[in-house]
Formats: sequence, structure tokens, C-alpha cells
Amino acid sequence: MTSDARLDGILAPATAPGPAPRAVLRLSGPNLLEQAARFLPADLPPPQGQREVLHGDWRAFPGVTLPVSLLCFPGPHSATGEDVLELHFVSSAPALRALEEHLLARGLRYAEPGEFTRRAFLNQRLDLTQAEAVLDLVHAHGAGEARQAASRLQGGLRVCLAETREALMASLVELEAGLDFEEGDSQDLEPGEITKHLERAEKALREGLQAQGQHQLRSRPAWEILLLGPANAGKTSLFQTLTGQGALISSEAGTTRDRRDAPWQGIASAQADAGDLPWMLWDLPGLGGEAADSRDLAARQQTEQDLASGIPADLLLLVLAPETQVEELPRRLPAIPTLVLWSQSERQTLPSAALRAALAQKLPADRVELRIGDCGRQGREELEQAVAHELSRLGGQREARMQHSERHQAALQEALIAVGRAQEWVTVSGPQDLVAEELRQALLALAALMGETTPEDLLDRLFSSFCIGK
Repeated sequence: MTSDARLDGILAPATAPGPAPRAVLRLSGPNLLEQAARFLPADLPPPQGQREVLHGDWRAFPGVTLPVSLLCFPGPHSATGEDVLELHFVSSAPALRALEEHLLARGLRYAEPGEFTRRAFLNQRLDLTQAEAVLDLVHAHGAGEARQAASRLQGGLRVCLAETREALMASLVELEAGLDFEEGDSQDLEPGEITKHLERAEKALREGLQAQGQHQLRSRPAWEILLLGPANAGKTSLFQTLTGQGALISSEAGTTRDRRDAPWQGIASAQADAGDLPWMLWDLPGLGGEAADSRDLAARQQTEQDLASGIPADLLLLVLAPETQVEELPRRLPAIPTLVLWSQSERQTLPSAALRAALAQKLPADRVELRIGDCGRQGREELEQAVAHELSRLGGQREARMQHSERHQAALQEALIAVGRAQEWVTVSGPQDLVAEELRQALLALAALMGETTPEDLLDRLFSSFCIGK
């Protein structure tokens, strides 16, 4: 990132590409509101320098006029600490491209990965632990991980850090006031003067460590992969082929009533690409459409409850038959990376346009789709390579999140050790300058944790991991 990156305006789409009722183009930069007339289309109403929503029409192309809403967020009380503008209009790829080209030609530029969050950090709208939480939230692939990241983003750790720093600063004030006197006047340390502050700092640090221990990602013994789909889509046949486990297969809907798991067999080469962890495959009851009987209904309801609460899984294989009807699609899909598997490919039947449109509403536009046949034996190699590629990507993200957690715990532990040494000096009425030095070491550890003394290369590595627009 160039040294003057904070002096210019940046832009990036804030919504996913593809057909939708609304697209959002986000801009950020110092004094953007004052300069808006230089870069906004002339037919939009000019901002008044305050938080507001303006509405107008934009002539995107000859004969094509689109309604546009302009949302204005003046700095420093904005997401990035700079002036932020959002342009809301119908999601049309040609219109988005035309608006981007208009803005780029007038001095704005595309944001670098993570640049919106980096500006928020540089402008003290977020500390480093919250910036890391943004990245963790973006890459969370389960409800539990998303909740943990959201808690850190909302400042859960910041509360602990603020309490600790306040206590340490209060201790230093008393110590350094004493050091200003001549020896014999006020040089002897009275333990009661700062003991209560150190106890408060120790308590806050221990609570922070305990919370981080609960949030820390545990390494799993295997990758957990879910098989999900409508009844009779072929997922249980696929489960049997991939695991070698016998399974009851029937043309009657609702045969699978319970969750079953087994290791995915014969994946040595693909497994190495995904970090050498074994793959555990879960076969879930069929969802979507009408239940076959009361037992099938109970199994479906339990599975839907489990999905809503967040099954701790890494990857979803959504198995669909080409003739699957829209109303047979599962109502809820877990918020984890998903591969779509079209079964019975040997029949050469194509899914309907209505089914594809429904999938586009439920899944990202860049989703991976594969065709498999002969109960999963046809196309198995392509499936295993696609799964390995996705798990390898997830492994890198998971490692980054674990490094964040380890960094937090190491800094808190370093501060706690320094506070403990200070308490020992106070107990034995040791030299005040040694107590003060330990407290300064604790404060330095906390400053590094929050990003106040973090090396630039560490920041570069962190923010380059973000996607464009974050």
C-alpha cells in the first residue's frame, strides 16, 4: 500500500454480483462530501455535508435512466472514520460498470483488499483485535464461529483491555508521583497504595484469558462434510459409495431417518492436498417437500433444528436430482461453503430454469457444480479434487484465525506475567522504579495487541487477507 493511500478516495461494490433488486457501491475518503460535485454524476442531488439519504435519477446510458439513492455518512463518525458515500441502485452489471468507470475517470480508485477496514483501524474506529474479528466473521463457516467473531467485533476483548489499562495507568500515576520526590521523602512504597489497582488489572486479564480460551478454535481430528438434499436425490447412494458403509436404499422417500457418519474412503492424494486430515462424511435425512410419515417428519424437524443452531461442519455437499422441483429444495441451508452435486448424470437430464433460478437465490454466484452418476462412482475423482481444493482454502483461513487467537492469548499472558512480577515487588516493598518498569511492559503488551505498536508488515499481511470491499 502506498504511503499516501489515506489521502484519496476509494470505491468497491458492497454487494455480490448478479441479478438482485439492489446493488451498493461504497466510497470512502477524506473530504469526499465537499468534493462530491467533482465525481458524482451531475444529475444526482449534491450532498449537504450531513448524514442524509438523497434520491435522484441517473442517466446510465442513452435512453436508460435508473433511480439512485445516495447515503451520506460524514467522518469521523462513519465506518472508516472518513466521509463514506453509498450509491444504491438496481443490480445491473452494465450499470455498475458504467458508474465505476465514471468515478474512476474522476480521480477515485478501486480499494485494495481490506482497505476499508484498514482505514477504520488507522482512524481508530477499530482496534486490531476488532479488525481481525472482521476477517474471522467474513470467513466463518459455522454459526458458532460467526458468534465468536461478532462478539470480538462488538468489543468484547476491548472491555477487558480498557479495564486493565485504566488500572495500570492509575498504578503508574501513583508510582511516578512518588519517584519525583527525594529519597526519604516519599521513596518507600506503601503496598496499599497500588495493590487494589494491580488486583483489578490481574482480574481483568484473567477474565480476558478465560474468554479467549473459550473462543480459541480447537483443531478438529477430521474435516466434517455434510450430505444434504431432497428425498430420493441419491445422497444415501453416494454416502455408501464414498464410505463403503452399507446403507438402506429405497425408492420410497424418508428412508434415511437418522444422521449417520463414516470416513470417506480412498482419498489419499486428495487428502494430502487438504492438509492430511481425514474426511468424515455425514448423511442427513432428506429435506424439502412433504414428509412421508410421522417418523420422517420428526427426523426432518430435528435436522432443521440442528441446522438452525449450527451443525459444526466444514463443507456441505448439496445433492440434487435433475428433476428436483423448486418446492423440494431444503428451506434452510447451513452457512458454510457448498458444492452442488447433480446426481444421475448418466440420464443426461438437465435441471429446469426455475430450479436454477431458485438455487441462485440460495447460493453464491461462484458456486461449484459437478455432475455425478452411477451412485457416485462416475465423477468421483473430480468430486474429490473439488472437495480437496475447498478444504485446502478453508484450512488456510482456519490457520489465520487460530494465529489471531494465539496472538491474543500470548499478549494477555505477557501482560499478566508482568503484573504478577509488579505485585511481587510491591509485596516485598521493592524499588518503585522496578514496579513501574513491569507495569510499562504490561502496557506495551496490550498496545501491541490493540495494534498501536504493531509492525507495518504484520498489518499488510492481515489486511491483504480481506476480500475487496471489506
